[in-house]
Amino acid sequence: MSRRISTSKAVPIITSLVALSSFGLITNSVDMFRMETMVILLGLASIYCFYMFTQVRSLNWFVCSVIFLAACISTKQQAYIILPIFPIIAINKLHTAFKTKLFYTIILFFFSFLLAAPILTNQFLGTGTLFYPGVPFINSIERLTTSALDIIGHETGEGWKRYAFESDRGQNLKIKFSNPANHLSFLNPFSTLTTKPFSAGINILLILGCFILIMKGNLFIVIFLVIQQLLLHKFPIERYYILSQILASMIIGVSFEFFFRFQKLKFINALILSFILIGVISSTVYTLSSSSSIPDYSYGRHYPNRLKATIESGRWLEKNSPKNATVITPRAYLDSYYAKRDSLWLNQLGGEEIYEAFLNNDVNKIYTISKSYPSSYILLPEFWIVNGSADGMWIPFIERETVNKIKERNDYFEPVYDDGLVSIFKVK
Repeated sequence: MSRRISTSKAVPIITSLVALSSFGLITNSVDMFRMETMVILLGLASIYCFYMFTQVRSLNWFVCSVIFLAACISTKQQAYIILPIFPIIAINKLHTAFKTKLFYTIILFFFSFLLAAPILTNQFLGTGTLFYPGVPFINSIERLTTSALDIIGHETGEGWKRYAFESDRGQNLKIKFSNPANHLSFLNPFSTLTTKPFSAGINILLILGCFILIMKGNLFIVIFLVIQQLLLHKFPIERYYILSQILASMIIGVSFEFFFRFQKLKFINALILSFILIGVISSTVYTLSSSSSIPDYSYGRHYPNRLKATIESGRWLEKNSPKNATVITPRAYLDSYYAKRDSLWLNQLGGEEIYEAFLNNDVNKIYTISKSYPSSYILLPEFWIVNGSADGMWIPFIERETVNKIKERNDYFEPVYDDGLVSIFKVK
């Protein structure tokens, strides 16, 4: 993408170096590999193909853009935050009538959502929302639609919305992104390097790169980045900054076109390149070294038969537990859905106190809180249990030591289900 919007062959190399060493990309690839990484890969692929379509008007590029965007939407619905860039590219780069630009954008969205429809439908049936995990500014539209059609949203989808906006985590993000200065720090790919001279230097390169893009007529990147920051300011959701940092990396790369024009100033060019390399190396080393203290977030994601075990344990609860039972569990939404029972997720709304008891290995307090419900079951998936320490920073891990203590207390907890991957205890 950088190669297409710049004239220097060095720009894409610099862009790649900066992007691959950015805090957001490393954290979400190495520490936890969340779906956002794949959303961004597929999203950028679709953006690139659509951009190429506007340049060469080849149907092949358009079809590829549709396929990549459909895959992006199907991966995680935070992909909706990428959608505004497509009409912006059409308006900026297609040299046709406005109706034609609008037509291509509508066709792109129509066929992308059509391809993604089976997955989106399945998601709606499973969670009661098309925006799970939800994108906030769409939720109001969804509420009106479901209300008009007399559809009752499933508690899973509603729980995610409440967690995103009403929890302490959601409120803290709202406070953080209400300050425009924080947006600049999030745009800085080397956001772990917070020294003022370094941050100021990166900000200068960002401003210079935006100016060059505007002068060359590539407004879509700058406009989209501004819109994204406005949305982030209004509806704070974490992890948007990953794409922001990649786009910022592209802008930083483009800024070097200004310096490369002055062939006689090789010393200045070398100095600025050294500045970037210091950031690349320092940011990568710092982020990777700090990741050693974080549990492997992907630990449970790749367990064999994990999905089957989760569904079967939920179905077992549906058949063998009272209808007023509450399932106390880590982040196991499929269990509660198939169990058709209320659930209390650890470290989320209502579950903070009991999760603290889990972290402190306080079995007595776990029992006391669990007993406050008319009927309760503790569901413990093996793939959310860590052998080491769980500090509560990365939800919703629990320590094996706590699980072993629960198993030992037969006077508190009766083991009623165990398939090797999921254990269920009835609170006496």
